[in-house]
Amino acid sequence: MDQRPDAPPASPAFAARPALSHIAFWGVLAAALLPWLFYRIQQVTNSDVLWLCEALTHVFSGATMVDAAYEPNPPLSLLIYTFPVLAKSLLNIPWHYGVFAQTMVFVALSGYAVYALLARSGLFRKDFISVVTAAFILMNTYGVSLFFSERDQMIALGLVPLVLLQAMMTYSRPSAGYLKWPILFFGTMFILLKPHHGLIPALMLLHRVALRRNFSVVKDPDFIALAVGSLFYTAAALYFFPDYVRVILPDVIRLYLPFGEWARVAPLILTAFIASCILMIGMLYTPADKSEQALGLWLILCGLFSLIPYEIQGLGLYYQLIPALSFFGMGYAAALYSWLKALCPNRNPAIPCLVFLSALSFVHAPLIPQYPTHASYKKLPLPQLLARECPKNRRCSFFLNNRNMAMIHEVSYYTGIPHASRFPTLWFQAGLMREKDDSKDFARYSAMVTEDLNKWQPDILVLVRYKDKPEQNFIPYFSRNSDFVRAIKPYKKIKPVKMSYDEYYLGTGESKEFLDYDVYKRTAP
Repeated sequence: MDQRPDAPPASPAFAARPALSHIAFWGVLAAALLPWLFYRIQQVTNSDVLWLCEALTHVFSGATMVDAAYEPNPPLSLLIYTFPVLAKSLLNIPWHYGVFAQTMVFVALSGYAVYALLARSGLFRKDFISVVTAAFILMNTYGVSLFFSERDQMIALGLVPLVLLQAMMTYSRPSAGYLKWPILFFGTMFILLKPHHGLIPALMLLHRVALRRNFSVVKDPDFIALAVGSLFYTAAALYFFPDYVRVILPDVIRLYLPFGEWARVAPLILTAFIASCILMIGMLYTPADKSEQALGLWLILCGLFSLIPYEIQGLGLYYQLIPALSFFGMGYAAALYSWLKALCPNRNPAIPCLVFLSALSFVHAPLIPQYPTHASYKKLPLPQLLARECPKNRRCSFFLNNRNMAMIHEVSYYTGIPHASRFPTLWFQAGLMREKDDSKDFARYSAMVTEDLNKWQPDILVLVRYKDKPEQNFIPYFSRNSDFVRAIKPYKKIKPVKMSYDEYYLGTGESKEFLDYDVYKRTAP
């Protein structure tokens, strides 16, 4: 197939200008990323990532997930953070630096893969490819905001190159060469972090079946990679993590997944659908290169399909949108390039596009200079409380019962004080409260909570007080178990405290409402 020339050079001087323009483009992108890099490398790593590193540390020490890392997500969610955990264990590199370095490498490699695949297709102008790739990078730096390194970002970094490669296979574009198998490997691995994100790759395969009108797709590398990867992961989970498959997963399905917040999810999906339809109609009536127009429309369509896994999860969390936002960002960038090219056909729109996309990224996910840093976290109220109340003559531990995971593992990590529980948070309690008081599930989970109290004997308990649901409060709820009553007996309430999420997540718009917490101190050894 013919390659698209960017411009036929008439002289060496003319040939140099596109090269200089290309260098300038990436220089502008690097300059746009510097403020983000300056703040992000200093700011607190989010609680999910810190917990998963902690859980993996327990697993590497020989513990089972049921005994020490009762995490509702599948084992690969832990294993994806192997590098930072090993870097801490072997080289004493703090988790937050290891996690940051790992994710930056993935962003760079994934961005390179996107650029190389689009360039190898021979369908697009170099400036257009640069703009689309820059949008992908901006979405996975500025756009992920404070959720940098979350699993959903890893999914986006693997999914986008994978489906681009699948599109090349479908339409018999030039081979991806040495990129093919790394993209298939990492794409499959990252999708399996949350397998429902395999929807788009599956649809791509079905589309290829429809085009060919046969099932020769089963011989294609992407089908083989996805099938073998899924089978291998299933077998590895059954062999190495049988407790997750047999104990935790059934409980996740019964006690966790059914209780999403779909009322928060539906309006966002509807808004994205309407906006995307308007944008796609606008693109269809823009005088643009047909290949570039088709790519933009396809990327926006992929973004819409990526909203389906977001809806399935049903929690309405921002970071779960990252795969969809990555597709949308690239599709919008393609549309912007086409519009500017149509308005000013004799001008190169790449750098104006980049400036606009950078500004849009900053507006969408602004930098938050006041957000707590690795160095400042110990000055926050809860770390200060633990510093005052913990015994000075031995290692302390604490237990924090919060409305969600927020604060729990950040406090543990930045103070160096272990959190005395196998659970990331009491994620199962909402499901238990819908069962009978004497259910087997309550007996089993209350026994594990009691076992953790006896094992860790935490020095400090910090327990949120649910005014609206007093029956959910930690001590009254689990006191239906007589063993728990004995385990909690050595604790004496010392004083209540008030804490606001806003103190720990400054500048994010978190609620400024102060929640009441009861603080208990262990009075017996």
